[in-house]
Amino acid sequence: MRIFWFALAVWAATMILSVVYPMSISPTGDGFTRGLNRVTAFFSWQIGGAIIALSIWMQGRSLTNRALRWLSRIPVLWSLILTSLVIGTIIWAKMNA
Repeated sequence: MRIFWFALAVWAATMILSVVYPMSISPTGDGFTRGLNRVTAFFSWQIGGAIIALSIWMQGRSLTNRALRWLSRIPVLWSLILTSLVIGTIIWAKMNA
C-alpha cells in the first residue's frame, strides 16, 4: 500500500514538473525552432508520468478498496486525455492548413 501512495506522489510530482520545469529553462534555437527545447522537456516529463501512471494502474487492479481502485485509474485517464488532445490538435491543424 505504501508503494501505491509513493508512486501516486511521484506521478503528481512529474505532472507538476512537466509544467514548472519547461517554464524555468531559457528557450534555445533561432527562428522557427526557438523554444522547442521547452516543448521537448514538457513531453519528456509527460512520458515519464505516463509510465508511472501505467504502474499505478497495474497496482490498483489488485486493490480491494473500491475507492482506491478508482483513484488508481485517474493517472492513466489523465495521460489518455492529454494524448487525445495532442493528437486532436495535430489532426485539426492538418485539416485547416
